[in-house]
Amino acid sequence: MNKKIIREEFLANIHNTRTELEGTVEKVLEKYSLDHKIAKVWRVKDVLAHIVWYEEQMIELIEEMALRGSEYWLLDLPNRNNHILKDLYNYDEQKLLVDFKSTHLKLFKLMESLTEDQLNNSKYFAEMPSDWSPSSVIASNTNEHYESHTRQLSKFLDISGE
Repeated sequence: MNKKIIREEFLANIHNTRTELEGTVEKVLEKYSLDHKIAKVWRVKDVLAHIVWYEEQMIELIEEMALRGSEYWLLDLPNRNNHILKDLYNYDEQKLLVDFKSTHLKLFKLMESLTEDQLNNSKYFAEMPSDWSPSSVIASNTNEHYESHTRQLSKFLDISGE
């Protein structure tokens, strides 16, 4: 059984890691375009689109109170991310910047609607294995994901001498 989370701490952690991510994205965009490559195949734009995709999946999870989502979840992580990268490669830049903020705001509002019991108990989510924690599923696609990409973007800035 997963460790029970405290709702307010859970939400605060997501808020704080997202705020840090947004600050790092702002620093990157002060110096580089969305099309600038930050890794072998990833551009700044790809990182933001990738985050939006995962947040949209969590929106669907909460709205439907069911673990369904994209068929990409059946793939291992590298293949899933390659498919997401390919699908979102031509994301309109202005729409992406709007979606990067608005998708998160929608997701956060939905997360705030969940009770502590719902965050800790898979029985509220159809098709979720009983030994899974909804908060763990959400965290791996929000604050843990934000931390990972904050590190990625910060490392890029460090290497670039920024």
